[in-house]
Amino acid sequence: MHIKREEFQQYPYLILKGKFTISEGDVAIKKTIAGLIDEGKKHIIMDISEVKYLDSSSIGEVIAAHTSLIKNGGKLVILAKAGKALDLFTVTKLINVLDFAQDEEEAVQMLSN
Repeated sequence: MHIKREEFQQYPYLILKGKFTISEGDVAIKKTIAGLIDEGKKHIIMDISEVKYLDSSSIGEVIAAHTSLIKNGGKLVILAKAGKALDLFTVTKLINVLDFAQDEEEAVQMLSN
């Protein structure tokens, strides 16, 4: 489990890799998003293309991040080119609730609107 922070254009770009499970992955997601919100960052891209596994607590933190950013006037766009994590969001129908993009340019477009 690893979260790498970069910038894409003017937006924080989080790249999640590995397995995200209770008491480790969920906490990392929560702390990373909270830190960005504390820095005044309201619009975030989260790339889950290299996530091998997300348990329910980690999915809950992604949803909580989405909610927190909306409450702060921002937005979370999830970048998912393919993979098991995208399949999980599709099966749970969360793909209809959260904002997903196919590539970085589409994510930036979604954040700009």
